[in-house]
Amino acid sequence: MIVRKLAPLLGLAVLLVSLSSCALVEKRVARRSGPADAVQQQSRVADAPRPFSLERAVVAVSPKQAPVAPDEPSPDVPSEQEPPIQQASFDDDSEPPKSLQLPPAPVAEVTESVAVTESVSITETTSAVQSLTIDQLLQMASENNPTLRQAQAIVNKAHGVRAQVGLYPNPTIAYSGMEMGNEHTSGLQEAFLSQTIVTGNKLQLNQEIVDQNIETLSWNAEVQRLRVETDVRSQFHAVLGAQERVQLARELLKIAEDGAKAARELLDAELGTRPDLLQAEIQAHQVGMVLENAEVDLESSWNRLATLVGQPDLPPAPLVGSLEGERSARDFDASYQQLLNSSPEVQAAYARVNLAHARLRRQCAQPTPNLETQFSVGRDNSTGDNYASVEIGIPWPLFNRNEGNIAAATAETHRADQDARRIELQLRDRLSQVYRSYNRARAQVERYETHILPKAREGLEMTEEGYKKGELDFLRALTARRSHFEINLAHVDALVRLRQSEIMISGMLLTGALEEVPDFEDGDDSRSQSLSGQ
Repeated sequence: MIVRKLAPLLGLAVLLVSLSSCALVEKRVARRSGPADAVQQQSRVADAPRPFSLERAVVAVSPKQAPVAPDEPSPDVPSEQEPPIQQASFDDDSEPPKSLQLPPAPVAEVTESVAVTESVSITETTSAVQSLTIDQLLQMASENNPTLRQAQAIVNKAHGVRAQVGLYPNPTIAYSGMEMGNEHTSGLQEAFLSQTIVTGNKLQLNQEIVDQNIETLSWNAEVQRLRVETDVRSQFHAVLGAQERVQLARELLKIAEDGAKAARELLDAELGTRPDLLQAEIQAHQVGMVLENAEVDLESSWNRLATLVGQPDLPPAPLVGSLEGERSARDFDASYQQLLNSSPEVQAAYARVNLAHARLRRQCAQPTPNLETQFSVGRDNSTGDNYASVEIGIPWPLFNRNEGNIAAATAETHRADQDARRIELQLRDRLSQVYRSYNRARAQVERYETHILPKAREGLEMTEEGYKKGELDFLRALTARRSHFEINLAHVDALVRLRQSEIMISGMLLTGALEEVPDFEDGDDSRSQSLSGQ
């Protein structure tokens, strides 16, 4: 009777629990998937193939939007964006190892899932493409370059391992029945509880090892962030240089075409010769070929820049920037000292030194045996007596005191120390090579702008004017045009090398925006060793 009365209430309770479970699942799904999960690329204008030119680059990237059903309103909830990796410190409860004090590692936030973010878009217009700045491209790279997400995922993975290696072993609950049927009774009936007590602070030392791994991985993530930033900045100036070369080739093509026109006018006025006209037209065609090559180089440079920022389909757009910049002399020793103090490569190397010392402390604690305890209660049904028992066991480190692992860990600390020193010397060698390129490019740019370019420009103007008046022969005019063209191209190349050398120095000599980030290899082996007591 009571069951029949309670049946409707039980059914209602089951229905409420089911509804709440469904709601919880929907909330989790909604939290893990935002509008960015349904991103679709808007259609792009499919023009016929034509030579690469910024003036003809009309198509722009449209903002990515999630598809919305016709009968449903558009969601107004913005997608959650994951912040780029920045330099900060972790909030860990455990104290850092006492071996070596390092500055705080750069942060890589621990998240349940990595959200897909929308990229910075270029507003599409019917007349021209909106220009891009270096800040916009760096923002695109921070949101779309896969190596940055990879580095953050590796740090998140290490945080998960840290939580696992510090967990205490589970107890064992068991039942035992013996001598059942003896004297027509159920015999001995027993229940017992066993627990391993970990000694020597092994679990805390396990977490200390993973803490140092997290420190190292965080500096690796900072290394990768600087690699991406340096490569994007360097390629940005490479595209600027390619744009300058295209513009320069167009100006020189106009000069060559004007020269060919002047040669024809002189020929018509019987003041010139047919060979002079042919040479002028040949030079105009040669400059046209140079323009075509410059446009191809610009397209290739743009494609590489789009790849580095993680948007390979990004259409060409003019860049806002300048190849000009500070040209003051840099002090090598001051730059090297700044590298030693700030380079994430050096910080990661000394974090590995701390990691080696943490592993040594862990191996020194391993010989301390764990306690194996067991408590049991039972009843002897043949006599009717109840009883209890306690057992405590301990492994005897008679033959194995972990001497080999301690010796190996000690050697690893020496190896890590020498590796940190090697990286410091390697940075000095790399810095000397970059400084050589920087000083050579700076000297070339100063000489071009101070002496060569003004004289080349003046010489071209005087030669063209003299040739039109018939005072100078055609060979002199042809040589002046070729010299002016080559000098301007060499000046642009020197500017690009100067800017890229400066970027390498300020970027801690790091490059390789698409190189794989080192993974976290240490797993749960240290915890298994802690519980084995061997």
